[in-house]
Amino acid sequence: MSRCHFLLMVAALLLWTPSLRAGDQDAGDDGGETDEGEQDQPDHRGFFARVTPGVGWSWIRARGVMDPLPGLLRNEDPGHNTVALGVAGDLGGGIIRNLALHGGVLFEKMILRDRYPNLMTFNLFGFGLGLTYYFTPAELYLTGHIRFVAMLSSFPDVVCDRYWIDTFEWYRGPGFTLQFGKEWFHDADDESAAGLGLQVNYNRLYGDDVIFNYVSVLLVVTVTKF
Repeated sequence: MSRCHFLLMVAALLLWTPSLRAGDQDAGDDGGETDEGEQDQPDHRGFFARVTPGVGWSWIRARGVMDPLPGLLRNEDPGHNTVALGVAGDLGGGIIRNLALHGGVLFEKMILRDRYPNLMTFNLFGFGLGLTYYFTPAELYLTGHIRFVAMLSSFPDVVCDRYWIDTFEWYRGPGFTLQFGKEWFHDADDESAAGLGLQVNYNRLYGDDVIFNYVSVLLVVTVTKF
């Protein structure tokens, strides 16, 4: 091999080596950008807490005859619909990425009283378990609950002689809630959020001689930490 050929081979090798290093550096830079992009994606884990107030419309229908009380008219297949207010609170934690298991309480109140054939109010209390899943990066969420629910009905027209308070009746049964909405997180590192959603609540409540079906549809505001 001549000296000229040897010098040409050495020059080609020297030129080729920096280009390889530059290619490796570019690949590393691209990988860094990808990792940084992945870090920017919302990732919900850890402690979960949410408060959910709402307002909407409610319907209640029953089959059967309510237990007769002194001073009340016979009420067969009672029913009512009116504006409802509700509030719920949940505490729990993430079980996998973007999925939380939580438990909490629920309260709903039908604002206007049923006046036929007796003056009557309806108040719901419930507690149970729920799951919440976040669809990222849109920050849409889906929440479902299963609860044990009790409905307290009062009759202001009938006053107890002993304590001078309204007569109350309790009805109990299972309840199911489904909620879908969107929340706005400040950034990927901020775990607090506020959002809007639509909630559908169904409850089947049993008394001695009557079965109630209660349905409500509420526009809710969520305040969440997850």
